[in-house]
Amino acid sequence: MQSLLLRYTQYFNRRYRQVVHLFQGRYKAIVCDKDAYLLELVRYIHLNPVRARVVKRPEDYVWTGHLSYLGKREEDLIDEGFVLDQLGGDRSSARRRYRRFVWEGITCRHEKKYYQVKDQRYLGEDAFVERIERERKAGEEAEIKRIAAQEKAKAEEDAYRKKSEEFDALPEEERNQWLEKARATMHSNLGNAKIATRSIAISLFRGG
Repeated sequence: MQSLLLRYTQYFNRRYRQVVHLFQGRYKAIVCDKDAYLLELVRYIHLNPVRARVVKRPEDYVWTGHLSYLGKREEDLIDEGFVLDQLGGDRSSARRRYRRFVWEGITCRHEKKYYQVKDQRYLGEDAFVERIERERKAGEEAEIKRIAAQEKAKAEEDAYRKKSEEFDALPEEERNQWLEKARATMHSNLGNAKIATRSIAISLFRGG
């Protein structure tokens, strides 16, 4: 999203020969505990235009996803199923429950706990935040190990390639001597003797 907003701002400024900010602040995404907070968060967002007295009804404001959840906007980019599935029943029933749920929020008292983001990244109870942090750290550790393994394999491959080139550059007589040493260490049941011999020879040469 940050990249999309940045590119659109650059396009707008070039198109209209301006040097302006189109969006207030940077795009920020948070991890939300869907079981306890998702519906409240969606309702809060879709009621913002009503609270700001921009419109009287949330469905009168076209710049949120509210109409998509009501099924009144075709060819939309929003996958409303993730939210509507929280309300149960078939899609038509879920849309009715969603509309009633949003309207109930107009008269409900504001509850701060639904809007208190922790560590600027998480919206949920402490147990939820701790679980996500554990998963994040485990994912980072796994990614570090994966990258380290890739780098090690690449380093070994580069080293083998370099030594292979050096081996091929040896005089034929010396190269044959290394191949003879390799044959002496081989077992008779190796599948491809020619390739195996060369690999062993290069390994002996690398260690020599």
